[in-house]
Amino acid sequence: MHHSIIRSYLQIGFTLLEMAMLLIIVSLVLGGLLPTLSVQSESRSRQQAMEELKQIREALIGYAIVHQRLPCPAIGNSGGAEMPDGGGTCSKSVGFLPARTLGLHNTENRGGVFNPWTDTVNAAASLMLDPWGQPYIYAVDQTDKCLPSGTPDATTKGKLSAKFDCLVPKLTIKQCLNCVSAPSEEDLTTTAIAIVFSQGKTTVSNATRTRYPLEWRNLNRSTVAESTEFMTSDYNDQNSTSRFDDLMIWITPEILQLRLINAYVHGKS
Repeated sequence: MHHSIIRSYLQIGFTLLEMAMLLIIVSLVLGGLLPTLSVQSESRSRQQAMEELKQIREALIGYAIVHQRLPCPAIGNSGGAEMPDGGGTCSKSVGFLPARTLGLHNTENRGGVFNPWTDTVNAAASLMLDPWGQPYIYAVDQTDKCLPSGTPDATTKGKLSAKFDCLVPKLTIKQCLNCVSAPSEEDLTTTAIAIVFSQGKTTVSNATRTRYPLEWRNLNRSTVAESTEFMTSDYNDQNSTSRFDDLMIWITPEILQLRLINAYVHGKS
């Protein structure tokens, strides 16, 4: 009797030991898989964001062909529409993508959209969000070179096709090279007419701008130089001052002029 009880205890103990070993092995396997799965998920999200950015670029070019101007950015309380309605001198030259004006899908009445400039959450933003739930940021050139003066060339109806030499935009995109080890910068373009970017998985705000100065370059609009300057860099998800995961597309006047000419030629043929 006693021997059978002892054997039962030994069997139970051995089974518990096996289960403990199994749990250790499973945890080790999962521990190795989770980083890989996280990397794969992030890669898919970045691919999706780039596809959406390409669609946005086509929507902006299509809008320019139809309306002979580019839309103004949306602001926090404009419901995903450009501000002001009808273009001209924009309320802000850098703001949110006007998805409603462009006819793109947006979040309708979804709340909880973070505004990086004010460090506040917009209760009903109606903005187009990237795969990480952050609103796409949109900038448009507000240069006025044409005569008569008084309104920006890119966002004023009719000016895009009136005279192509009017289009001398000043949006600059700088690329950070070797940002982790030996940072330096070079200009990718100094004449972009419109820029759209995703803030990536991690965003930056007034509260964290000193920790992530490279990413803050795309949101900081505090000086005249910074109002037209943007940054792109290699992907870096490390928690450091060189962290950068923004994704960006832009439109140059040459590309826009070519598309306008092609649309005009095909429209007349």
